[in-house]
Amino acid sequence: VVKIRWDDVWDQNHPYSSLIEASWDDDDEYHEWLGNLRSKASQLFRAIGSTEPEIASTAIHLKVRTLLNAHSNGEPRDQLNPENNELTIHSTPCQEFEGVTQPLDNILHGIPSWALDNGSYDEKRTRIRNTIRPLLSELANLIVAWKPNDIWLKFRRTTLLEALKHYWKYDPATLPTGVDSLLMYLSVTDNPPKDRLSE
Repeated sequence: VVKIRWDDVWDQNHPYSSLIEASWDDDDEYHEWLGNLRSKASQLFRAIGSTEPEIASTAIHLKVRTLLNAHSNGEPRDQLNPENNELTIHSTPCQEFEGVTQPLDNILHGIPSWALDNGSYDEKRTRIRNTIRPLLSELANLIVAWKPNDIWLKFRRTTLLEALKHYWKYDPATLPTGVDSLLMYLSVTDNPPKDRLSE
């Protein structure tokens, strides 16, 4: 669920400003409603991941891949910080990635172990597992390979990497690279910057 920029509502720049103003008195009431919605959505996404892991994995893979194709380089560059021309928390790419973080985490958390582990299962479960594993492997690789330049996109990337903890229990192939990139973010003041923390 992507947050509405309340400034756009006040300035009448949002296409549904009048509907939004009629639905909530102010941004505090909206944020309270959004918090409740996200809380209930968390349970729903986890349940979908648990009961329909193939559908959930396919949907979240498609959503993350679409977002990375559209916004990985920070486009559109809106709501910029005037001091450094960087994206802000209110920029469209940052809000879009914020909106997918919770569903990704909940779906990966909800996927049953039989859909990812190496156990012996019936034909139906084996078929589902054979569909899910390549999708989630590609998803993990897409997130780990993403190298955003803007600080807020780097932060959003860390939240996506954090969600992969549920997947890395079963396939840690991208874990070292993911952890190394997180550690690199902690050492950004190094001069000259390192390609890998281990160097």
